[in-house]
Amino acid sequence: MYFVFNTINTGNFFEYLSSLPLVALCAALLLVFGSKYIAHFRLLTLFRFVGAEVPPGYHWKLYLQGMFYNLFLPGGIGGDAYKGYTIQKQTKKSIKSIVGCLLIDRIGGLYALGLFGLIFFILNSSQFINLIPGQLSEICLNATIVTLWIISSIIAYYLVKKSTNFNLKTQIITLGYSLLLQGLQILAAWILIEALKLTGNTLSYLFLFIISSVVSVLPITLGGIGAREVTFFYGAQFLGIEIDGSVALSISFFAVNALVSFIGIYFHFKKPKVTKALS
Repeated sequence: MYFVFNTINTGNFFEYLSSLPLVALCAALLLVFGSKYIAHFRLLTLFRFVGAEVPPGYHWKLYLQGMFYNLFLPGGIGGDAYKGYTIQKQTKKSIKSIVGCLLIDRIGGLYALGLFGLIFFILNSSQFINLIPGQLSEICLNATIVTLWIISSIIAYYLVKKSTNFNLKTQIITLGYSLLLQGLQILAAWILIEALKLTGNTLSYLFLFIISSVVSVLPITLGGIGAREVTFFYGAQFLGIEIDGSVALSISFFAVNALVSFIGIYFHFKKPKVTKALS
């Protein structure tokens, strides 16, 4: 963060932020909140697949608590570990099955991000083709990317099936939830892009948003802080789009995500409880 803010034009950056309408922030906030609720339901469904029956209300509170912890822990893994530990302790299910749920939950989200990234790449391939050395047509580039994606998808399916025993139906259901929740977050990002008046290169900004979302999940910074901004900073340079506005978009989305996640502080002090034993 120090590097980014000592490199960009902070005057332009704050001008972008000051022009952001409150209504746009509220709309993005509602969309991100909705995506978090779908994410909770996705994980709850996975727990039920392995026989860990968890009351939805209790799990939602636990999920909010984990979201709050993810603000301060690398890559959001700490919040997942806390949820997994609590559910395993109370349901007495095997650690392997609980970890498997958390694993496919993460993989489903990353796969959905990758799929959206692939779509934005293809729709915006005319810009990317100029950045690749050598003579390569758009059709050839897109065909190569799609072929690699299909091969990677097949490999990922068998690796997940072998390591977690989740069948194709379970993985498709997980992917469906993931596409829906990531779609809501992308819609929130699009609203912020329009509100910041970053017009003309919407697909490039959305593509960078996808890449930054993947990077922010990696356990390299606390809560993904800085990782997303660095991605936007270098990505904007690479794609030849507005750098200061890109960082403003990154900070805006982080603020929205942090506000939603901060709701979980209530359940840090008032721990969620169930009235009956989980199974």
